Amino acid sequence: MNILTGFTGQISLGQAAFMGVGLCLLDSDRQGGASVYRRTALSGGIAALVGLVFGTPSLRLRGLYLAIATIAAQFIIQFTIRRWDTLTGGVQGMYVDAGAIGPLKFSNPVHLYYLTFVLAVAATLAAKNIVRSRSGRAFVAIRDRYLAAEVIGVNLFKYRLMSFAISSFFAGIAGALLANTCR
Repeated sequence: MNILTGFTGQISLGQAAFMGVGLCLLDSDRQGGASVYRRTALSGGIAALVGLVFGTPSLRLRGLYLAIATIAAQFIIQFTIRRWDTLTGGVQGMYVDAGAIGPLKFSNPVHLYYLTFVLAVAATLAAKNIVRSRSGRAFVAIRDRYLAAEVIGVNLFKYRLMSFAISSFFAGIAGALLANTCR
């Protein structure tokens, strides 16, 4: 959320929906028995793709209109999650058994805390490195003066869409972690 709102200056009220996408994907993939690493990365990746889909039409919007578009995305995704019974279990949801990495079982809250802590540190370091990169400087330029950034050669479409995707990716990872607490 900090990359999207803090550094790029785009208001998003739909972050919980992208978190829900990561949660639903992880719930449905638990039936297939994929590894925790793969499920978590897949949850973030699919959430990023959904963020790209909903971010593309809202790129021409700013301020209040962007906030309205992202909250509309929130309602659309929430409606889809509730109605798509085969993928998400609908309003009844799905049973999620706790994941495990080696001897660490995430049914134990202490083990889940350590996984969440490690992923939070990794996400913080990744976000810090993104902000220090060329893309991060473009994000800040768009936030400060989007017209001046465009004049000096910053591709607004590319970097705004990139910030939506990165923000949605992190929200999808958070949804994957939330799936381990919802039992």
